Amino acid sequence: MAYKKNSQNKKNTTKNDLAKKNTKQQLNSHKEEPENNSDKSTENPKDKQTPVQTEPSENEIKQQARQQAYMDFQRQQQEQAQAIEQKNKEIEHKVNNQQHDTEFSEAAESNEGESLAVIGETEVSEAYKTLIKYRQSKSVLENRIAENEKFWRMNHWDVLEAGKEDDKRIKPKSGWLFNTIINKHADAMDNYPDANILPRTLDDESTAKTLSQIIPVILEQNDYEQTYSDTEWYKVKNGTGVQGVFWNNDKQNGLGDVDIRKIDIMNLYWKPGISDIEDSPNVFYVEMMDNDEVKLRYPDIKPGISPLIPGALYENGNTYDQSEQTAIIDWYYKKRSAQEDEDGIPHVKTILHYCKFCNGQVIYASENDPKYADRGWYDHGQYPFVFDTLFPVERSICGMGYIDIIKDNQLYIDKLRQAILENAAAGARPRYAVNDNGALNEDDFLDLSKPLVHFSGNLGKMISGRL
Repeated sequence: MAYKKNSQNKKNTTKNDLAKKNTKQQLNSHKEEPENNSDKSTENPKDKQTPVQTEPSENEIKQQARQQAYMDFQRQQQEQAQAIEQKNKEIEHKVNNQQHDTEFSEAAESNEGESLAVIGETEVSEAYKTLIKYRQSKSVLENRIAENEKFWRMNHWDVLEAGKEDDKRIKPKSGWLFNTIINKHADAMDNYPDANILPRTLDDESTAKTLSQIIPVILEQNDYEQTYSDTEWYKVKNGTGVQGVFWNNDKQNGLGDVDIRKIDIMNLYWKPGISDIEDSPNVFYVEMMDNDEVKLRYPDIKPGISPLIPGALYENGNTYDQSEQTAIIDWYYKKRSAQEDEDGIPHVKTILHYCKFCNGQVIYASENDPKYADRGWYDHGQYPFVFDTLFPVERSICGMGYIDIIKDNQLYIDKLRQAILENAAAGARPRYAVNDNGALNEDDFLDLSKPLVHFSGNLGKMISGRL
């Protein structure tokens, strides 16, 4: 029995040992699995073999230096070539500007260049006659603008009592019209436009984006916000604002750039009875220049007294001596020309030409210039004047302004104030009827600072009563 028990215990011990051994193996297998997985997914950077970096040889260093020097030489050559090309472009641009300049062009009358002699003194004389006709038909508009300027300066009593003797009455001046104009100008400045160029077709999108970046720069260089403000002042007062878009060769150190200016309608003349400036066969722009400057800029031109004095109707209290000034006239005119396109198909094109003259003498004419005789002064063929009308009028380029509409209201306000003030003054200052038979010292009576008034006779007979 003892032997059996020992053998049985031995068997039980063996079974227990086997169970423990199996349990240990299972636990060890569970522990080793994540370690094996981690070994598969990640590698120890220490186990990697880093390549051995060898220093370049002396020949390799010399080869790299030669390549770098060659690359630097090519870059310098390219930069020099670009600088030379840019300089040549600037020189060519300046030459083209001089060709498009009335003073330095080879076709100018003061220079000895080639001239076609199409425009001479005869053509200029006929153009001047046309200018006088345009001016006569524009006299009503000029008088209206001059009158509106008086209302703006609050000198409307000069308009109301023009030709009358000064009656020394009270002439009040209220600012109702003035406040209306400045409020309308403020509204215009609040709506200052931005240059937003939209494409006409899908192919124009890139061009429109480029122009949307270029045009704001041009406007900024021209201080266009101030030009826009000046034009709006003129527009709200007189009904029409005009801007001139020219090419100024003096800008950008002689390279030239677009020049935008506000134009006074008093200096501009066109065909009457039209509603679009492009329908006028001729357009004249007149500026007064000192005779000394005329001699300096145009040595071959003889200055003289001209009956054309733009803006002479303005009355602002200042006196201008224009006896030493001469009218410089810019004459723009259109001609129709038969031409052929690239395919040889004939067509008719309207060409804009330009002539500057003074005192019947030609300074420059694009028709006399071989470079512009067939091409015209501007490729687009349009006048460089842009009209902006407030309240349009039939068969007229110029419209009505706010002063034209509300000037009568301003007169009614001031006439009513005049009556009120005169009535108040009459009521505040008593008047007396004095008998001529009485001996009353009138000076003492009218002098309120004297408490005593000397008289002789009966006081009741001397003063009949208060009026």
